[in-house]
Order: sequence, then C-alpha cells, then structure tokens
Amino acid sequence: MTLTATDPLITHLQLFERAVGPRAGRKPDVIPGMVAQVDMLSEPKTVLEYLTKPLIRVKDRAFRD
Repeated sequence: MTLTATDPLITHLQLFERAVGPRAGRKPDVIPGMVAQVDMLSEPKTVLEYLTKPLIRVKDRAFRD
C-alpha cells in the first residue's frame, strides 16, 4: 500500500505513569471504555483565519446547486 500526501494518517503514542511491558513484568491495563486524554495536533492557524473560516465556507457554498 502506498500512501500519498492526501491520504488521512493517524498515529498515536501511549504514555503510562508507571513502568509496563515485558521488561517491567507487567501488561498495560488498557481496556475498552477507559478515559483518555487526547491532544489533536493540526496546522497552526492565525486568529484571523480561525475567525474568518465560517464566513469563507458560507461564501464558497453560496449559489451551489
């Protein structure tokens, strides 16, 4: 499979407060439904871009069929 610049890509990094894994002799206690802190990183934006994005979106969608 070849990825291009337009393909969505999600990577993740899990950090635990105490040592886990084969070397520590413990399996991580990760189960469905756990609470997680997630930081989403994206392109940096200026305040002006952030405020004008809804206006530009409305302008681009106006008069479309």
